[in-house]
Amino acid sequence: MEKRFKFFLVLVSLVSLLIPQSSKSSLTPAPTYAISGKVTDSDGNPIAGALITATTTLTDWTHQIYLPAILQPFSGTTTPARTLPPNHFSTDLILQSPDTAHRFIKFPVQNQTVATFTGSTDVNGYYVLTGLSSGSYTLSASKKGYVLYPDNFSITLPPSASGINFSEPVIDPDEMVTIPSGIFQMGCDPAHNDNASCAAYELPLHAVALDTFQITKYEVTNSQYALCVASGACPPPKHNSSETRTSYYGNPDFANYPVIWVKWQNAADYCAWAGMRLPTEAEWEKAARGTASIQTFPWGDETPDCT
Repeated sequence: MEKRFKFFLVLVSLVSLLIPQSSKSSLTPAPTYAISGKVTDSDGNPIAGALITATTTLTDWTHQIYLPAILQPFSGTTTPARTLPPNHFSTDLILQSPDTAHRFIKFPVQNQTVATFTGSTDVNGYYVLTGLSSGSYTLSASKKGYVLYPDNFSITLPPSASGINFSEPVIDPDEMVTIPSGIFQMGCDPAHNDNASCAAYELPLHAVALDTFQITKYEVTNSQYALCVASGACPPPKHNSSETRTSYYGNPDFANYPVIWVKWQNAADYCAWAGMRLPTEAEWEKAARGTASIQTFPWGDETPDCT
């Protein structure tokens, strides 16, 4: 006859595997770490008095509850063991056992709290949060009258983190163009392609529906991208020159010219830093083509000239 064993559980002791913080005064202090960075406005000027907040979840203590079992055999149909949720124990637990040896059932019990650490930027826009334990933190910056990007950083300590910078968006809202929602024709139409054939990847011409979005009126300039580089969020362009100028990026004469020699990932990093994103292929095509009709250029089918 198949036998099962019902466990009558008796709680006899509570054993702490991790000593509470209050009892660790005689132990070597745990190492601590720091997070530092700078907060600037859209012109790269420091923002003083910005509130810096770091939050994390701390485990204050962990105990293990040991429940010695007194085994009592009984006959019946075998059933699966009952799975208990975390931080819970029961005195009526049915477990499987092939023998009559005493067994100990172990249950972890934890106490967790959300810890918040704050600081502020000095007159030069710099901040440092010190005395942070190891763990994962969410870092944010705020100041009344400013919109700072990114919204937050996710940081894991150790090691200490430096160069965690926040800034105002560098794109003037007046430089954004709103593209209304609706359907447009995406792809190539041989009848409206400046007398050129359509590439295979541009076919067929098809209707695409998009939600409303905004796109910048102008390309990202050298001076705008330089702010991202200064913040540590973007690498500098591969070259400082252009096809026609030996000195281009970093030259004040071309500060308002489009930035070049950046990879797709660099462009994506810049957009994330500025609180935006790169447009999709469909968004870019709709912004350039418009929705009025199918035509070669935004102004029509006339070949462009210098007039």
